[in-house]
Amino acid sequence: MFHVGDEVVCVNVDPFPGMGRPKGLVKGNNYIIRGISKMYGLNEFGVHVQGITHGDRPDARMGERAFFAWRFRKVVRNQTSIEVFQTILNRVPGGPAPASPEKPKVKEKEKV
Repeated sequence: MFHVGDEVVCVNVDPFPGMGRPKGLVKGNNYIIRGISKMYGLNEFGVHVQGITHGDRPDARMGERAFFAWRFRKVVRNQTSIEVFQTILNRVPGGPAPASPEKPKVKEKEKV
């Protein structure tokens, strides 16, 4: 579920039957949600994003059209450190693989 102020990324701009392509959306672009509303005639919620006015519905009392929420995914910014995974590897029997593998020893040729 989205909330006003969430940062989202557009993941789908495919045409929707009877409605065509969403105008103004660019797949891969990030947007900030500025509003959430019920999709008229559908059992879904839609979102309004900053920077794009999606146009009014035919009945002005219904307000601005929303984009389908499934066109977006919430942006998650994790600061995961690789140290977490190194700690897990250190607990495994035998420990982690060496950071830099040793060079194989080469036998010297015997002098005859």
